[in-house]
Amino acid sequence: MKNLKDNAMMQEMSLQDMKDVNGGSPWWALYELMCEYLIDNREAITGAYAQVKAEGGTVATDMPFK
Repeated sequence: MKNLKDNAMMQEMSLQDMKDVNGGSPWWALYELMCEYLIDNREAITGAYAQVKAEGGTVATDMPFK
């Protein structure tokens, strides 16, 4: 049990170091990468969406929200 507590403490310290170095939450960097990917690949994404719809498929945006 002591090892689990030590491991959790080390992970927390590592996360805090990442926040200090990156100037905030590490999720912000992931969000920026995701947005950059979507913007750079917009044509391919919309083309794939159109192809799925043309073949009679469904996409996540077609699903009703409950």
